[in-house]
Amino acid sequence: MKHFGVIAWLMMAFSLVAPSSWGEQKCTHIRVELNGAAVPAPRNITLLKTRGGTPIVVRVEDGCFQLPEKLRHSESIDVIFQVEGDNIHLTGRRPSDFAVGWNLVLKDSATEGPFAAFESVPAREICVVEFEPGGDGTAIVQTGCRSAKKKTDGSPVQK
Repeated sequence: MKHFGVIAWLMMAFSLVAPSSWGEQKCTHIRVELNGAAVPAPRNITLLKTRGGTPIVVRVEDGCFQLPEKLRHSESIDVIFQVEGDNIHLTGRRPSDFAVGWNLVLKDSATEGPFAAFESVPAREICVVEFEPGGDGTAIVQTGCRSAKKKTDGSPVQK
């Protein structure tokens, strides 16, 4: 019976800690860089299963957003948002990609690095997502992910 009190105390302490540390999913920090300068993160991000799915809009607060529970076991996820007058559409992200911070690097023109590696694709249509900036250097390069945001009359927005 002596151990019952210790066990009860540990269970109570565990129940106070568990909801905050295990019950809530950590958020994905997103930082956006355009032509070498930091720009504000998007206010909202739309997430959906790749190749069909109902779009889910999530708020970005303090540069951070959460992956909704219903997408956590998806095979792949598309990420759509607007930043600095551009539409960004990242395709095929795995749920595990949302467990680390992202640094989205955009350039309007480039003569070196991943932005210059694609001869037939303008640098302005390329997105580089560095995962866990400052970490192991893991990144993805996606072409066709960036396009100018259109005005209501269909013409591109001027920056």
